[in-house]
Amino acid sequence: MKARTVDKRVDELIASGKCDEAILVLQKELAKTPDDPRHLFALGVCHFRLKNFGLALTELTQLVDLSPSHKDAWFYKGLTEEKVGDLESARKSFVSALGIDPNFELAIKKLAKLGGGTSQAQTDGEEPDNHVLPGFFSEQKPPAVLRTERFMAFWGRFLFISIFWIGVSLGLAILAANAGFSFPLLILATGSVIGVCLGVFFGNLARLKVSKFM
Repeated sequence: MKARTVDKRVDELIASGKCDEAILVLQKELAKTPDDPRHLFALGVCHFRLKNFGLALTELTQLVDLSPSHKDAWFYKGLTEEKVGDLESARKSFVSALGIDPNFELAIKKLAKLGGGTSQAQTDGEEPDNHVLPGFFSEQKPPAVLRTERFMAFWGRFLFISIFWIGVSLGLAILAANAGFSFPLLILATGSVIGVCLGVFFGNLARLKVSKFM
């Protein structure tokens, strides 16, 4: 699978909340290129969102060792360390992120919160669970947009196929009438076309899981 295709696939899976499936794709790619910073970062974030904090910390630590200037890796590493209660390490990670980008607003807020002596982790809504993952995805669409696009693609495909087969059905009916076929055969031909349309409908419904988006 080409890199751009992988990025798009992972982007769609994460945006749809399917981090477990994204992890499988990323692990397959990392088996071929184990030091790819984009995939390591995305894998760490996926584990973070699934609350696999130990695995997330492993991936993010590996990433900052390989790419010390990756501010977002330092930031997510800090979030993960905060989640497991290692507040001192979290502070250091946020400081590292700010050392790369002094205007990194999320890191500034987290460091101010931890520097204020609070021991309560992630209570003020700053955790970027729906945050665009910079440095990995070329673009990230909100889950609602992706759901709408899939829903429209489903119905567009179904309507196109239905109109096509309705035209075929009418054509067959006209030919059958001109050839003198009996009415039951016309019913059979029309029923077959309707059956194909219904098969396409329910096949796409199952494949795309459109029911969860309705």
